[in-house]
Amino acid sequence: MVRLARRPLLVVAAFVMAIAFWRGFGLFRFYDDWYFAREADRAVRHHAFVSFIFTPAEQHWSPLWQAFDFLNAWTIGWQSDALIRSAIVVLVFIGLAVFSLLTAQLQLSPAATIMGLAVLGLHHLNGTAYYSFDCYSQIAADLCTWSSLTLILMVVTGDRDSPQRRGHVIAPVLLFTVGLLVKEQGLGALAGATVLAVWFTAVERVGAAQRSTVWSVWAAMLAVGVAFALLRLVAGRWLAQPYELCLTCVPGNLGMFLGALALPLTTVYAYPAIVNPWSSVWTVVITALGASVVCLTLGMGVAASARARRAALVIALAIATLFPIVMLARVGELHAHTAVFWYALLVAMAFDGWAERVRTWGRARMLLMGMATLYVIALAASLRINLNEMRATGERAALWLSTFREAVRDLPAGSTVLVRGLENVKAPGDYSLYRLTTPGMLLYEGNASLQFVSPAGVTIVDEDDRADYVVITPRPPGSTTFVVDFGGGALSWREHRAPAP
Repeated sequence: MVRLARRPLLVVAAFVMAIAFWRGFGLFRFYDDWYFAREADRAVRHHAFVSFIFTPAEQHWSPLWQAFDFLNAWTIGWQSDALIRSAIVVLVFIGLAVFSLLTAQLQLSPAATIMGLAVLGLHHLNGTAYYSFDCYSQIAADLCTWSSLTLILMVVTGDRDSPQRRGHVIAPVLLFTVGLLVKEQGLGALAGATVLAVWFTAVERVGAAQRSTVWSVWAAMLAVGVAFALLRLVAGRWLAQPYELCLTCVPGNLGMFLGALALPLTTVYAYPAIVNPWSSVWTVVITALGASVVCLTLGMGVAASARARRAALVIALAIATLFPIVMLARVGELHAHTAVFWYALLVAMAFDGWAERVRTWGRARMLLMGMATLYVIALAASLRINLNEMRATGERAALWLSTFREAVRDLPAGSTVLVRGLENVKAPGDYSLYRLTTPGMLLYEGNASLQFVSPAGVTIVDEDDRADYVVITPRPPGSTTFVVDFGGGALSWREHRAPAP
């Protein structure tokens, strides 16, 4: 039985959290952070909680996600990140605790567990999930996936003579259900359970009770997954462009996800350089060298480990839990977050393998600790770079909102503000959700974000920036329209009176 005797590891987890979230509060919304905030704000004002949480939002049908956004809007409002960031901190800490339990069950050393905790908590791929306003759903869904599969692994790798218990089946399925209701990526747990069922039946034989448990869990998960798919279909949300199935995209998606896991440096610099190698040859060289060293080191460490076969299972889980996102035409770095847990477990296994290889070489042990420390520092520095980029991007969005607020603050009730120049395009050098500079990307969803700052009685509309003129109806002759233009990197506005007939 796994004991929580390694409680000092929770202190390590707390230290990792402190590094990850220092100056991680007080951020501002930008890009698609606006959509759920707008809808939740409207639902609060109209006392429409039930209809809001069960109504699909864009491509999502996620009642628990929407319920939390409603709670956030109802308690502290859309501007503060205090509740959202606090929830993220709690979820991440639980994830680190679950990781510690799994490494104890797999009999990894405390040093290897510390290494894994550092990788799991400080990997730069956590950036968007940690510091965004609406990606906490990814963290919550992934935590349910990790916890569900960890429970299965703990049962299967435990006492072979222990009888099957009802809780061994109910708990993983319950976590799977919660994950699905938070975000669709919770389906990854079903793929992971499939891998476990096949593995412990065909590859690594276990006792009859354990085998029966894992297949029972799999069958229950399958039933829940099918029910969720049907409910989503009834709710009117199925796969649609640009989120349609694309089986030919799987190799490229896997390459992006697994490649990002192996990168010791943030993708903010690496990926743009890879796309355009001649823009920064040295960045490409450092990126390729760093990823190659990491992959080679992991491979050699795992090969020397007594758990090399289990490492193959961990790799299979990392790939399987990327289902179904890896099969879609449009994916992003955020979706690789699911695999970070299994990658951290693989790093911990490789660390123990290297420790076994050099156990009698004093200087080699010091070198191993030094290399491990440098790797963690590189990941932590990259995560902090991502935080700084997102903080700066949010501050740009806040500046645009403040400028707009000042421009329309004294408009008379009944006025109409025509907003132009909020095209959803990136400027050269903009990257992912980290570094954005154009008004349209900072204030995404047309003028949705501007609705939070419009004066009472003032109507805000948007128009294609390429239009030479616009007719706003119904507007009586002589009424006033204010045209606000975000184009050209600056805000300008003018008054326009509708001509008399």
